[in-house]
Amino acid sequence: MCIRDSPRLFRIFVDIAQSYDIPYIRYINEFGNSFSMQGAKASLLFIFSRINRLYLKKRNIRTADNFIGINHTGSINEKRLLKLLSGLACGHTELMVHIGRNGPVSSEMGRYFLKDEREKELEALLSIKDSFLSDNNIELKSFGG
Repeated sequence: MCIRDSPRLFRIFVDIAQSYDIPYIRYINEFGNSFSMQGAKASLLFIFSRINRLYLKKRNIRTADNFIGINHTGSINEKRLLKLLSGLACGHTELMVHIGRNGPVSSEMGRYFLKDEREKELEALLSIKDSFLSDNNIELKSFGG
């Protein structure tokens, strides 16, 4: 869980971002819709997001309009990713994934959470075709642009 999203800490991070002229901050507003630990985390973060949104409205800091990824941590494959992307709401959506490759370094890390799934999520992202993105009116952008 992202402890920085608890309302008390979130306010501190927003104030720090504002004092250093950081114009963007992650704002998780994904509702948990599964009966899993990830769904429970997403549901709690969704409650936090409603409180945090009120604080953000008073500040001049931008966020993505939508967020997806907490509900699907460790289970994003090509099929699920295509379904998620096909159902995007209008606006800017942040897609959170944990990508990587397994190798000597990751093997030495032991049973680090999601180490095997990182490679699967990377493969899912690399499988998306430009034609799918254009057919679904999706533009890939950096968070700042």
